[in-house]
Amino acid sequence: MSRVSIAPVATLALCCCVSVASAGLFGKPKPQVPGHPDEIVIPPLEFTPPTAGEYRHVLSNGVVCYIAEEHVVPLSRIEVQLLIDEKQEPRELNGLHSLFADMLVESGSGSHDATWVEEDMAFLGARLRSGSEEYGASASIDLLSKDLDHGLDMLFELLRDPAFQQDRLDQNLRSRIAWMKERNNDPDRIERAEWYRLIYTPDYYRPTTKASYEAISREDLLAWHDRWVQPGNMRISASGDFDTDELLQALEARFASWPTQPGAEFTWEPAYANPTPGVYVYNKDDSNQSNVRVTLPGLDRDDPQWLATDIMNQILGSGNGMSNHLLNRIRTQEGLAYSVGSALLEEDFGPGMHIAVFQTKTESTLYAMRLLVDEYKRMAAGEFEDEELERIKTNLVQSFPTPFSSAAGCVEVFMSEELTGRYQQNPDYYAEYRDKVRAITRDDIQAAAQQLLHTDQLVWLVVGKADGILSGDAEHGISVEEFGTLHMLPKRDPLTDAPIAN
Repeated sequence: MSRVSIAPVATLALCCCVSVASAGLFGKPKPQVPGHPDEIVIPPLEFTPPTAGEYRHVLSNGVVCYIAEEHVVPLSRIEVQLLIDEKQEPRELNGLHSLFADMLVESGSGSHDATWVEEDMAFLGARLRSGSEEYGASASIDLLSKDLDHGLDMLFELLRDPAFQQDRLDQNLRSRIAWMKERNNDPDRIERAEWYRLIYTPDYYRPTTKASYEAISREDLLAWHDRWVQPGNMRISASGDFDTDELLQALEARFASWPTQPGAEFTWEPAYANPTPGVYVYNKDDSNQSNVRVTLPGLDRDDPQWLATDIMNQILGSGNGMSNHLLNRIRTQEGLAYSVGSALLEEDFGPGMHIAVFQTKTESTLYAMRLLVDEYKRMAAGEFEDEELERIKTNLVQSFPTPFSSAAGCVEVFMSEELTGRYQQNPDYYAEYRDKVRAITRDDIQAAAQQLLHTDQLVWLVVGKADGILSGDAEHGISVEEFGTLHMLPKRDPLTDAPIAN
């Protein structure tokens, strides 16, 4: 019985669907489908970037806040930037700032021990964390908006009165020293450490040692906290499901009894050692591959050539998907490296650097280095396709809105600009960005390459089996001297950082 009665209904429903589909939904004309994908017309995206003033607020004590409401999910995020000059830590206590930043919200307060705080955050499903940053440190909390008031209480309690519990300090120091013992086992770690030592001055890059860690006491952490953590050194960002006026009132209440001192003085610009061009080799004789990093002086991010140089570098080695020049030549065509690329490193203050990196077999090290130099010369000679340039420019224009796609993204952008001063010095930077990208020409790219890619100034760092590297490449007629003066780097004791015999 039921089968007989359902069939006509199903048939009728099917007929109705066909009829609606033929006529268009609710009688509207059916949209015309292009005959070929090439005929699809996508209208240009009209996007006006927000301005810092839309999110910027200043509390009565002078603390700058960037606040963005977003009522999509009932979550909120509060982050406090702490402006701290790590370079002012005592030399005998190298690692003090890093330890302080990691432990700031993880080692209890004067009112609650660390276990209580952890259990409280776990009950709320909240995430509380802190860590070191380029500008100093940050502390943040992510939680359900209904718990925001309690979360602010905990965050400010830990910022104002951290306990730095001795048991947590001891545990953290043991982990750091254990990690330190493995320094010489990982080629990647060796490469990073030796590069920092080579590029920066000893006052700027100061490696930690077992002795410097063991010298750090709870009292040192408290003294570092008292020196830096006060409202005059703070910036706050907030995003999520809250009311801005209510949050501002809540922040004012938490700062009401916290005295504000003048903000600290900082030296933000990096201090470079300006090493002599040439090849610096660290012998890791148990390795069958080489880690190679090459460095050139870069540009200040406010340099008029910055944008053209950035696009040039993307064509060379950091963009264009899987088809940039370095990847094509060294990996795809020659099969010498799994990963290879370049970067134009940007500093918030002062000039950055250009680097290129790759890993390859010991016996192919010198040949891969020659190929990289060849690609630098080709870029300076203008050997790139117009299509490459247009593809990079299109990608930059189309991806431009991405950082502003969420409330958290907006406040992150403008918090950074507040710190660097771009907010005040160049308020139209984002409004003008896409037009400046579109205006870049072939001549601009070639001029940027000629200004940056001086192949006689390359500083090479090679971590690998020295005997295999220095014996040369007879097949291609290459010796290490082709790349400049050879410098052998000493191995170092992982716990003391003192040079040891190779």
